Amino acid sequence: KHREFGYGTSIDEKKAFEYYLQVYNDSNSNYRENARNHLMYCYYYGIGTDKDDSKVLQLYKLNLDKKKKIGQNSKILV
Repeated sequence: KHREFGYGTSIDEKKAFEYYLQVYNDSNSNYRENARNHLMYCYYYGIGTDKDDSKVLQLYKLNLDKKKKIGQNSKILV
């Protein structure tokens, strides 16, 4: 986020996108869902990468699937 908005460093949208992609691709990362949301934003607005609506939709569907699973698990606990 620092590279994207220039917090304490120069703005480098391409580098910010690369960091988000790296975190998202790390299956052990605790910030993977957050990185996925940032990637959707980048793909939607073309920040650090080309605009790509198909990638936005793909990532959005993953978010919906994840939230659906969380909802199903919480029903079991109730």
